[in-house]
Amino acid sequence: MSASAVATLMLDGWQDDLHIRAIAILFGLSAIVAYPAATIIAQFLTRRGRFETRLAAQLLALASVTLGVTSLAYAFYYRSYFAMWHDTTLSITWTYQLVFTVLGALYQFAVFGMRLYLPVGIPALLLFALWQSSKPR
Repeated sequence: MSASAVATLMLDGWQDDLHIRAIAILFGLSAIVAYPAATIIAQFLTRRGRFETRLAAQLLALASVTLGVTSLAYAFYYRSYFAMWHDTTLSITWTYQLVFTVLGALYQFAVFGMRLYLPVGIPALLLFALWQSSKPR
């Protein structure tokens, strides 16, 4: 997933190596964290099913869990940046600020972040799901 993010940013002409590195680390670590959960979910969904069932479960689990973990990691990073302007912790205003900051981050990731998966991520997802579903559990 890091390679996909870096490839997209390079194709878009990004010159800032520090930000490219930070995004690559965010996407890579999120994929590493998401993999075990996605594998467990896919195994739970199939229970020794046919190849097509295992493939569909792998595609669904890998895509959704990876997107979910990456978007949450992005939301935590986004929130930590804006925390210095937020009200006192656990106040009502702080709660509103927290909720809307996280919702804004999730929306921003959906609009801008998900496109970083497109050049390499989709074929990699298909190949990895084929490889994972080819071996019965």
